Amino acid sequence: MTDSATDLTHKEILVARRLARLFRVEASGRLTRWPTAIVQRLIDRRARLIGELTELEERRRSVATSVPEELDLTVAVLA
Repeated sequence: MTDSATDLTHKEILVARRLARLFRVEASGRLTRWPTAIVQRLIDRRARLIGELTELEERRRSVATSVPEELDLTVAVLA
């Protein structure tokens, strides 16, 4: 894997972890106790992270055909 593919993979793992944290907070039901404005900001952030993750995946796939195990495990949490 080239350095750029490694960098993209690392960024993709970080974004996937952030997204997983947001989904865990949502699934726990804790958002119901938070102010509406903050919940809306988290929803907006989630949408941005999904878009960023999609873009990073496309860029990584253009330079590397294999998926590192760490990335595979991190993204599996989102499934």
